[in-house]
Amino acid sequence: RIKRRAQLVSECVLEFEPLQPYGGSMQLFTKPSCALQFYSNASQLQATRALAAGQLEPLPMFAISICCPTGAKRQGWEEWAKLRHGLLPMLKQGLFMFFAPSRALLPKPLLLETAFSGADYRSAAGIMVARYGEAEVDASLEAADGECEGGSDEEELEEEKMTDAEIIRLAKKRVEEARGEACDFDDLDILDELEEAAEALRQEQREQRLKRRATREAWRREARMQAKHNGAQTSLQQDSATIEDAEELATTWKQLAAEAFAKGDLYLAQLYYTREAACLGYKPTIQALGEMTDSDAEGVESHVAGNVSDSYRLAVALSNRSLCFTRLRHPESALADGRQAVELRPDWARAWSRVGAAAPEGSSEAKEAWRRAVELDPQADYVKELESAARHSRMEQSSRNQKELGNQAMRSQEWGKAIACFTEALAALPPATATAYRSRAPSSVPNDEYGLLRCILFSNRSAAFVQARRWKDAVEDAERARAEGQTYPKAHVRLGVALLGCGEHEQAYAAFAEALRGEERNHAASKGRQACLSLVPLWASPAARQRSLRFSRDAHRPLGTSKVFVIPELQFHRGSNEAWAHGIHATKFMDDVLILPGNVCETLGALERALRVLRNKFRRIFYVTGNQELWITPQETHKFADSICKLWSILELCDSLGVDVGPAAVAEGVYVVPLFSWYNFEFDIEDPFPHPQIQHDKYAKWPLDPQQQVWRYMMALNNAYVSKPYHGTVITFSHFLPNPSLPITKDFAMIKASGCAELDEQVKAARSTCHVYGHSSKRYSKVINNIVYINSPHTGGGTDEPITCVFDGQEVCCSMVSVH
Repeated sequence: RIKRRAQLVSECVLEFEPLQPYGGSMQLFTKPSCALQFYSNASQLQATRALAAGQLEPLPMFAISICCPTGAKRQGWEEWAKLRHGLLPMLKQGLFMFFAPSRALLPKPLLLETAFSGADYRSAAGIMVARYGEAEVDASLEAADGECEGGSDEEELEEEKMTDAEIIRLAKKRVEEARGEACDFDDLDILDELEEAAEALRQEQREQRLKRRATREAWRREARMQAKHNGAQTSLQQDSATIEDAEELATTWKQLAAEAFAKGDLYLAQLYYTREAACLGYKPTIQALGEMTDSDAEGVESHVAGNVSDSYRLAVALSNRSLCFTRLRHPESALADGRQAVELRPDWARAWSRVGAAAPEGSSEAKEAWRRAVELDPQADYVKELESAARHSRMEQSSRNQKELGNQAMRSQEWGKAIACFTEALAALPPATATAYRSRAPSSVPNDEYGLLRCILFSNRSAAFVQARRWKDAVEDAERARAEGQTYPKAHVRLGVALLGCGEHEQAYAAFAEALRGEERNHAASKGRQACLSLVPLWASPAARQRSLRFSRDAHRPLGTSKVFVIPELQFHRGSNEAWAHGIHATKFMDDVLILPGNVCETLGALERALRVLRNKFRRIFYVTGNQELWITPQETHKFADSICKLWSILELCDSLGVDVGPAAVAEGVYVVPLFSWYNFEFDIEDPFPHPQIQHDKYAKWPLDPQQQVWRYMMALNNAYVSKPYHGTVITFSHFLPNPSLPITKDFAMIKASGCAELDEQVKAARSTCHVYGHSSKRYSKVINNIVYINSPHTGGGTDEPITCVFDGQEVCCSMVSVH
């Protein structure tokens, strides 16, 4: 074997030159510091030279040299050894892939099979290419070893062992090189060093043997796998009975490709997708990169005429490979794969999107591909790409013509085509001169010549998205239509419909109400508003479901660790009440709960300030609206169409601040249940009729009958709250009075606007232990039918006014506690 190896020894001369623009050294901030220098033999490959006898033709090479001046010194040997063990493996396995010049030297596996066979890659022209850590072993010898029994490895390894004399000779040489002088090996200290060096050489020899053995085993496994793969490919071509095996193998390649793609290894991913396509019977010929040959087209046609499921799977494989090529910046190859995927599945939007992504920017092919993708699947990404492609290309038709084509597609129920037409119409318009925002007054938006047309196009496209059941895209377009600042009620209707499809019932109501404010007889807006009113009491919107998750957050909090306080009629915006709220002790009530039964302030901005102040003082705050919070003051007229719109905005504000507006447990066996309420004139038992002259709460604006329907709607909002399985101590609270026997101010017919007797039935249905109310200015605490009714209004008596405690941690009470 040694003689055969000597006969096969050949010489290959490599001429490396610094690689530009990386010819300069790259400093690494390591310890010790070192620098990298990059080389390649590209110039040697370009020059044509005659090879002498025994010389081999050089292959493309890329090299990196590491320079560490400190490591060359004796003091830096230890630090350099540590750095070398950590740095060199990383550079060998990763750095070659970081630079475009190095990637250019690597073969692009664009075909079904590699340009050379596996054996040629391992041994080409007498050169053995081994992986990191593998020794250079002749391929012919390894083939012979593979046919022998396991003992042949051991025999060759025994031949390669060094004798003890050779080890001692090399150890002496290493010790003298380390000391830099000739040594007297009779010295005991030097003998210890000699023994250590000899042992190190023996360990190195053992490691080399293990590496050689692992290398042989790896090559044998690869040879067996390659043989198995070649056998599978041959049987696939010769015998149709192995189709199931090919499909199973294709599934395996697809899974490997997906894993490689997820890791960002696009080269390996596209190779696996190529092999998947091969298992599905796809066989392109070797042509220029990105060109589709006649044989390719024939192969595609044969798949279309053959098994439909296989053609679909092949289209998916080509589409995925096209995406890999696009991200690797090989647009020609990506475009070729995209076209073939379209041939296989012309009704698949993703295949058209691959063509659009790979086609040259601004080309008609890119625009048509994105248009076709939108028609088949009008998702937001395709729509944005179509709009971008349409802006780069010349429009043959005007924006209004495209709008008419979109309207015709809507009438024929071609929603994707309508979306594409409206998108191209928007792309034909010049950019907007100003951007409006939600809740912005239309008068504040500068005049835009195309503002109304742009608003109509966004609104129409939103309607098309609604028909295609793409609710979020419809919401976005409707918002953009409203942002144009035009008085176009349909934009609000389209927004309401889209929000209704998303389940946002409260926000949808506000949109429909805004449309009715601009056009009172808008039938669609009226119908949508009524639908929202019927859906909100179910509390099925995403915000309501998120709110319900707070119900059991403190259900396991130990009893006695939290008290419950109440502040009715705070009137934060009046007198010294704001200063009183700021003066509450910063940490005294941090474990306690506060109940606010309405009439905190009038405007939404003032309510936000009040809740922020009190939220920092208490662990949890429970709040329910009073009559004053639902007033539409003159400064809020442009914000809210009616009082119900303001009610939904208040609930949204409370959610953002962490204020509870729904029932929840505050301790083990202790629940707080807020109840919405409005007054009923029948609360006046002696005169159960509306007052003919006095109008209460004239600033409240309702889409319902304020005398007969508002209080019923408030009761409907409470149905889901009172039906929960409460036990133990249940503290309910409302703004208006639930029982006519409670003390009431009867001046100016106030009794007719003070309470609702039907509310008391819900209090009992919730199994209430204590009910806290407001609205009345009379302090009261009494047990009626086993329920403690408490009202302790805030009088605004200065910064020293105490706060009322209704639960002391163990039982219901009514005591005054200092806020300082």
